[in-house]
Amino acid sequence: MIDFAKAHAYGNDFLYVLQRDVGTVNRPALAREMCDRTTGIGADGLIVYVLSATGASMRLFNADGSRVLYQAPVIDKATAIALLGGVQNNVYGPGYYQVNMSVFKTFPTWREQKLQFRADGFNVLNHPTLGTPNGSMNANGGLVSGPKFFQNNTPDARFFQLSLKYVF
Repeated sequence: MIDFAKAHAYGNDFLYVLQRDVGTVNRPALAREMCDRTTGIGADGLIVYVLSATGASMRLFNADGSRVLYQAPVIDKATAIALLGGVQNNVYGPGYYQVNMSVFKTFPTWREQKLQFRADGFNVLNHPTLGTPNGSMNANGGLVSGPKFFQNNTPDARFFQLSLKYVF
């Protein structure tokens, strides 16, 4: 098990790991595994760092495992945080996903005309769309108090519709 931190800065997200925690692991392969947004944690890059009494040094890897050749001089922890952003006070809400489905059948009618029957299902699994947790740092911190709103015409619950289309 590897301890890591995830931080966001300038539109990118990075995974931070201490060099002692990864030991002799192949770092490009580790970057590919950890940064994969489907099977891993998901990030734009991996930063392997070492803290010392005089500052910090780090090696950056892109999500594809390639090394970042240019690195700004980082001589202390404060500079590293100013350059890449901090990991504190971040509150992330639950993800959003829906499974939508369509089934249709086209029937030829006359010459090049046809009739199409469609059955569409939205949010077929009836997954709730939870809102973002509040960012307060008290006893109610992180409380999700309602659904996520997208548009007025976006159904949150399972929704089915039938349609018939005549093409001529």
